[in-house]
Amino acid sequence: MLTIKLTAPNDVNGNPRRVYVVFNEDGTIAHAVDEGYAGSGALREDANRYGYALSTCILEFETTTSEYLGLVGNDDDGSED
Repeated sequence: MLTIKLTAPNDVNGNPRRVYVVFNEDGTIAHAVDEGYAGSGALREDANRYGYALSTCILEFETTTSEYLGLVGNDDDGSED
């Protein structure tokens, strides 16, 4: 499984917006894991819960607020992109 980390601008309160996106071998999204304040521990916990192996290399990219919110299932936090 391939994992990428997407980093969006912090919210209006300064909270981080980072999400790990885990892809199946066919390129579809298997999991989107909000990092929150847990750091990479959030990804390890998700992998343990759902029984998948963690990627040995995680690529990191910047993203938009709206893409981040779409991946973590939150439509509106009151801030702009």
